[in-house]
Parts: sequence; structure tokens; C-alpha cells
Amino acid sequence: TLPKREAATSVVTMPQLGGQRQVAPGNPFGDARTEVARRYEQLLSGWVQRNRIYPLEADQRKLQGTVVVRIRIDRQGRLLNLLVERPSPHEILNQAALETVRRSSPLPAPPVDYPGGSRLEFLIPIIYEIAG
Repeated sequence: TLPKREAATSVVTMPQLGGQRQVAPGNPFGDARTEVARRYEQLLSGWVQRNRIYPLEADQRKLQGTVVVRIRIDRQGRLLNLLVERPSPHEILNQAALETVRRSSPLPAPPVDYPGGSRLEFLIPIIYEIAG
């Protein structure tokens, strides 16, 4: 489990590429998101999505779902903590989502002018859908 959040840590819910952005309650960023933050969050989401693992067994069984993972990184992009925040109904997809983030590490470092403290948390949805 993640240790208690530092006061300087904010949680940002990442959009699936092109999706809506939601900011967690109490987020010091407020509604006035900076262009720097938007660009970095899009980069981070895309970085993770490019490393997505779709297990062969899940594909063969036509398993679908969305797994929301919580990550904590430092200002160098190093993964500090990782957990499943909202699981899919399929454990194989939950484990694949965790492995996706591990494979994505190190993550791109946030820009110097990205708002927040020395540790940043993000909720990243990883969607598993069978194309058809």
C-alpha cells in the first residue's frame, strides 16, 4: 500500500488519450490547469499506453475491462509506488496493468515547471478492449 500522501503531493486522474481530465478533490491545481501540466499528463498517459500488455490468455478468452492504477513518481520519473486503485473483474488484466506500468519505468520526468511537490501521484486508466 502507499504511505500517507505528503501535503505537497497531488493526485491527477489521467485521461485515456483524448478523454476528459478529472482532478482529485483538494488538488491545488484547481480548474486552471497549465499547458505544461496538460502536455506532461498527455505524454505520461501515452508513454504508459504504448507499453500496455494484453495477455494472450485474456485476448483468447475475450476478456475486457478497465484497470485504474495509482502511481507515485519522483521528479526524475522514477516509479516509487504502484497499486491497482480500481480493478477490472479479471485478475489477469489487473496484473497486466501493473506489469505495463513497470515496463514503462522509468517514466518521463515532469518538467521543472510542472506544479506540485517532490512526489507526484497519478491515476491512470488502462483499457483492455477487443478490437472488432
